[in-house]
Amino acid sequence: MKAFKKIVLIILCSFILVKICGYFFDKGYKYYYRPFFEKMDFVFKDTSYNDIIYIGNSRANFGINPYFIDSICKTKSYNLGFGGTDITSAVSFLNSYLSHHPVPGCLVYSYDYSIFQFRKTLQLAPVYFYYAAQKPVRNELQRFGYHQKLLQLLPPLKYCFFTDYYRTCVVKGLSGESMSSPVQLQHIEKHLYDHRGFINYQLGQMNITETPAASMPVIDTVCIKMLGNLVNTCNQNKIKLVFIYPPEFYKQEETVQGKLQERINTIDSLLLSICKKNNYHCKRFDTKDFTPGDFIDEVHVNIKGSKKYSEMLGNYLKTIQ
Repeated sequence: MKAFKKIVLIILCSFILVKICGYFFDKGYKYYYRPFFEKMDFVFKDTSYNDIIYIGNSRANFGINPYFIDSICKTKSYNLGFGGTDITSAVSFLNSYLSHHPVPGCLVYSYDYSIFQFRKTLQLAPVYFYYAAQKPVRNELQRFGYHQKLLQLLPPLKYCFFTDYYRTCVVKGLSGESMSSPVQLQHIEKHLYDHRGFINYQLGQMNITETPAASMPVIDTVCIKMLGNLVNTCNQNKIKLVFIYPPEFYKQEETVQGKLQERINTIDSLLLSICKKNNYHCKRFDTKDFTPGDFIDEVHVNIKGSKKYSEMLGNYLKTIQ
């Protein structure tokens, strides 16, 4: 009997220790990645109305600042872009948003020529771990090979799936450091780098000696199906859908040929056909208005470039309201 009591006591003490450690680990990681947790909370816990929602990958997340668009269009909008995601994740975010919020009037989808790439890894996966209680999140975790049920039922075990880098982020957060610390030291106004889902902490500019990418992933039929789901969701909810191509330093027509050009033409034709059939809008922003000083690399704008891009997008959206 004494042995049994000891085992129970050890288990109880271990559980309490795990909970205490988990509390501090959560505190550190959430502090370091605060903007991304705010975005996830907005999707699953907020219920407010927004006129415009932006979705897409990192080029949307780091490029579209609702502050400038709302100032121009007199609207209320939110950036649901998430780095490292594909169209499947974007549609999942949208459906999760619609299940908790009133339907927006307009959806802006920032696409590029990786739109039909089916992602093999989930960037910033640890952020998703904290929301494993949500079924759409569990579906995403399962898609990328994580033990979603385990993460749902035993949340403290999520740290078993943290890489060394993410563990260092926990330590940084506990020491008072965050993603925005370098920008905050420059005394830049917060709305310029962190505003309603928009996140961009890049102050530098690209090295113009960099060479452009010379390849593009094969078009995946699963992603084409998800594009159809996106169109159906917008039509069913009477949401105005706008496709936008973000700024980039290297223009595609200057660097592509052969099968790559064929894939680009296929995507362009498909999107233009969808827009024509459904009375949607499509607009490109990869124009000569942008200079190397607006970019951190060939496809991501810095803070300066995001302001220019967002103002251009705001002026365009105003014409189609």
